[in-house]
Amino acid sequence: MLNDTHMHCCFSGDSEADPEDMILAAIQKGLDGLCFTDHFDYDYQDDPELFLLDFSSYKEKIFSLKEKYKDKCNIRWGIEIGLQPHIVQVNNDVTAKYPFDFVIGSSHVVHGIDPYYPHYYDGRSEDEAYLEYFESILENLHTNVDFDVYGHIDYVVRYGPNTNKFYSYKKFSDVIDEILRTLISMGKGIEIWARTSESYRRNHRALPRVRWRNHYNGSRCPCPGTCCLCI
Repeated sequence: MLNDTHMHCCFSGDSEADPEDMILAAIQKGLDGLCFTDHFDYDYQDDPELFLLDFSSYKEKIFSLKEKYKDKCNIRWGIEIGLQPHIVQVNNDVTAKYPFDFVIGSSHVVHGIDPYYPHYYDGRSEDEAYLEYFESILENLHTNVDFDVYGHIDYVVRYGPNTNKFYSYKKFSDVIDEILRTLISMGKGIEIWARTSESYRRNHRALPRVRWRNHYNGSRCPCPGTCCLCI
């Protein structure tokens, strides 16, 4: 079964997409299902209101579409929560209150700054900025935050001054391996990039270590989504 499990529509601060148009496109492309996972990033200091979800309206809209297209597409209702150590209880209250089918946990903010913004990289090397990001993931995982799958482990590489030109797994293997070991010990899934079927095949082949560790430890397999990057 082919499902897209990382999608943002107009309820997310970074999207204006109509969710019904997205469903129709998924049906036209032959997907078996999709899951809406709009952003909730509490205490997003660069723009505090940008990623605060209207949960009631979001739920009402997706559930109505789920009913409308129930015979054509398996539609799920989810969320992507922005992880920060000091907002664990806020995030856990949200995931406990609403009946989400799927929860992605992602690190979008590093000690108050989103690596999307150029000032995150000021006054240090690109490698130092990338390392701080990876280390912040471990900080987020060493809490009791509730989620199902960890999203886009190398989010920072999208926005660095040279993006992935000088980036490699080998440079950061110690911290990345520790992230993977931690996720597996928690029984969490790991998301990989699948913007196209070819990128999914290419990136899936690039993750033998992740797949082996997931299989060996009984964890969930890597989870494809259109909005993520892989290591």
